[in-house]
Amino acid sequence: MKLHHIIPAILLSLALFACEEHVDNLLTGSLSGVVLLQSDYSPLSEVRISTHPYTENVTTDENGRFVIEKIPTGEYNVIATKAGYKSQSITITIAHNKETDVEMELIRSLTSDNAPEFSEAYAPLNNATLPTVHAEFQWQTTKRNDSVWYKLLIYESGSSNNPLSYENLTDTFLVVNNLKFKTWYYWQVYAENDAGQTFSEIRQFRTMAFPSNKILYAAQAEESNQLFIADSTGANPVQITNNQHHIWNARINKQKTKIAFQSSRDMTPYLYIMDLDGSNVKKLTTFQIGGYFHHKIEYDWAPNGSYIMFSSFNKLYRIDPDGTGLIAIASAPEGKHFREVIYQPNGSGLVTILTGNTMKDRQIYTLNTNGSNLQLLYDNNQYAIQGLAMHPDNNRLLFSMDMSGNESETGRMLDARIMELDISSGVVTDRSTLKDNGTNDLEAMYSPDGGKIIFTNGLNTATATPAIWIMTQDGRYRNNILPGAFNPYWFE
Repeated sequence: MKLHHIIPAILLSLALFACEEHVDNLLTGSLSGVVLLQSDYSPLSEVRISTHPYTENVTTDENGRFVIEKIPTGEYNVIATKAGYKSQSITITIAHNKETDVEMELIRSLTSDNAPEFSEAYAPLNNATLPTVHAEFQWQTTKRNDSVWYKLLIYESGSSNNPLSYENLTDTFLVVNNLKFKTWYYWQVYAENDAGQTFSEIRQFRTMAFPSNKILYAAQAEESNQLFIADSTGANPVQITNNQHHIWNARINKQKTKIAFQSSRDMTPYLYIMDLDGSNVKKLTTFQIGGYFHHKIEYDWAPNGSYIMFSSFNKLYRIDPDGTGLIAIASAPEGKHFREVIYQPNGSGLVTILTGNTMKDRQIYTLNTNGSNLQLLYDNNQYAIQGLAMHPDNNRLLFSMDMSGNESETGRMLDARIMELDISSGVVTDRSTLKDNGTNDLEAMYSPDGGKIIFTNGLNTATATPAIWIMTQDGRYRNNILPGAFNPYWFE
């Protein structure tokens, strides 16, 4: 048996309750009407009247009448709801300086004694604020020994989109992932057996606000890598994505409106972008990206959030966050590939690593944001280097250097240490003097105030599990804050 497709008007009117917007439209009309009981045409009072698109919510008086004034012209759905009655929705047209009058009839809900009835055991609790964006729904009915089918509807407040709908459920619980941050949701369950159909009360809850934590990172969640946010001590971690495919290598823009990330959702890894709440996911790159000894997508946000710069083989590309405006701004010298690329914190230029066909053939260059004026900054052909991060003062640069001098066809490093280059003096200082032997310090970047360094450390084996560490800017006081995590990004 399948649940009947009944117009979910109660939820729709509630969901649109928060969607009132000022409409500066001089062309308006009005709506009036009456709501009657279909069986004897007697007037029904206290019926909730709402419109979609939203204009105003009103209730009928003792004569079943209602009026909504100054409605912008256009087509609307008018929705009438009252507890214990089946809702009704009709379509009307509002004309300029005209009153549209409607008559609506409601039917009293009738079910047999054997129809399922909902108990007061449910979750989330009404008006609860969830500590996450993943909701665990639970409900119970009295006819638990019968075959009962359920339908769960979830409406987002202020949205005119269709609800999230889960039909033909036989369990009395369901987990729904990836809701939006700081958003009200309304939900209702339909229950049906051979004797009839009943509706639960309409309840609402709110998801948590986007975390004030400052460290964005990736870690394994069940069988895939997902994105998390924690505070600067590694405490209060919050999982912000929950997908079947891997997600990693994420960076948030300085405006804290978008997150770029790498994902295997289309099998081949591409670069994607999404809103902070996980919505509006868009694929930015549509072609294979890589380079010598490298398969990770290297990219960076422009400080003002206007562009994303990324490298691929012998090209540097710039693209708008909406996926348009792709342009190759620079080509590498013959026999070279671009590896990392970052913006200087003040937005005045770029820093990049150029690599040849051996691990040790890597140099650090600066160039203008339009791709011109490629200038050598650092070269040491005795050791492989990778990773770039610049201090907020625009004069210090972090990168990892494999001091073992190992030359590997797979790109494996044996003793990667975090080095700090003073750009003015050219002096390079080892910041990994307290690192354990047989491990690599990688993915280093400064804290927003420049006083600390965040990085990953792990054994130099291919199957090692990394961890995210923090140390002071001079390399002392190393602290493991997030075991099993990687790709840290510390934002303000």
